[in-house]
Amino acid sequence: MAAARELITAYISLELLSFCLYILVGYVKRDGLSSEASLKYILLGAFSSAMLLYGVSLIYGVTGSTHYDEIAAALREPGADTNAATVVGFMLILAGVGFKVSAAPFHMWAPDAYEGAPMPITGFLSTLSKAAGFALFVRLFTAAFSTDAESWRWAVAFLAAATMILGNLIAIQQSNLKRLVAYSSIGQVGYMLVVIAAIGYGDEEVGRNASSALLLHIGGYVVSTLALFAALTAYYNKTGKDTIEGLRGLAETSPFLAVVITVSLFSFAGLPFFAGFTTKLLLFQSATTDGLLWLIALGVLNSFISLYYYLMVMRQMYLYDPEPGMVRFRPNMLLSALAAALMLGVIFIGVYPAPLYKAADHATETLYQGITGEAVRAP
Repeated sequence: MAAARELITAYISLELLSFCLYILVGYVKRDGLSSEASLKYILLGAFSSAMLLYGVSLIYGVTGSTHYDEIAAALREPGADTNAATVVGFMLILAGVGFKVSAAPFHMWAPDAYEGAPMPITGFLSTLSKAAGFALFVRLFTAAFSTDAESWRWAVAFLAAATMILGNLIAIQQSNLKRLVAYSSIGQVGYMLVVIAAIGYGDEEVGRNASSALLLHIGGYVVSTLALFAALTAYYNKTGKDTIEGLRGLAETSPFLAVVITVSLFSFAGLPFFAGFTTKLLLFQSATTDGLLWLIALGVLNSFISLYYYLMVMRQMYLYDPEPGMVRFRPNMLLSALAAALMLGVIFIGVYPAPLYKAADHATETLYQGITGEAVRAP
């Protein structure tokens, strides 16, 4: 999907990824909640795929091609005014890809799928689908639709604002950890969409910086999320609990897991010395353009809102005594080693992000070489 340079290849790649996720969500066949989540995911996913494919067909009908560079060239030609079919096609593609990354209002599958899936699969969902979906977003909006930004940038900005607000406000009301992470990840998608909107408001240099910052943020987000789910999986395997109240007194029964969860949540909130602070700072900085200052201010405000429900989780771990019968336990050694490595990764990225940023910058440079024609288009 990330390497695709035309719409049909991207669509097929996206569907192959989705089919795998449908199966993984319903992996526990005898669990009614898992089967229900998988069924909801399949039905909504099929609907979104139809919208995406219809949007692709409209763009093909207008431009005569499915290749990104040829679509951009067709829209760049003198007299190639944006017509209704182009706008509708773009909106359908935006809705289809927005569903895959759980952007509001196409997010309703995420809480049920996260809650019904096994704990490791939930972690897989919250990282893989986001990273892959935004790889496709960057490809589309820096190549195929880069020359017609006025017709779509306002839609992406609105989508980013709605996603941030809905994700963070609804997360406050959650009692299940998986659903809390689902709505938290929806809020994170809103922050990432700010960068996609910035690509449409700026020149090529702004697009390069914004794309690099987005890839950096995705890297920090993936490491933070995997650290959180490594700790939550270890706790769930021991207690079978996946609610916020189930974490009562975790600082006494398993101090190490409490520390890992705390570091991950602080990273999501964007506090200093953790990955989320550095990556989110560069993310918003790269998106600073005259037309998006209001959106960046909204993102900062939503970061403060997210800190509230993260502190709700920490309050259960540190301020309450364990439930009767809960004694200190030692988590699985493999999960403990994985959680420790990922936690160190969160801190390392927060303190010294240069290696990851260089990798993101190199990936962006390769992307823009392909867009400008310096690289030969793959068949």
